[in-house]
Amino acid sequence: AWRRVQLRVELPAPTRTEAVAFLDVLRERLGGDLGLASRTMADKLHGASYADLEQVALDIRRRSVLAMPEGNTRAIAQQVIDQWRTQKYH
Repeated sequence: AWRRVQLRVELPAPTRTEAVAFLDVLRERLGGDLGLASRTMADKLHGASYADLEQVALDIRRRSVLAMPEGNTRAIAQQVIDQWRTQKYH
């Protein structure tokens, strides 16, 4: 029988360079546009964890796909980032 062991590891937030590289990998892995350049997203998401970066990218892709064909990925990205910032500071 398999047992599931949950382990929570605290990692320091990525540097800007690490965040850009991670967002580039996510962009490629998710197979699509994230609406903003990785550098711009890293700046707007300063202080975000790797998990936060991944969740924001996934949310942008999900909303973009659902908004096809006339969805504006740039506007979607800005909306998702704004929501992340609001949740982060409240």
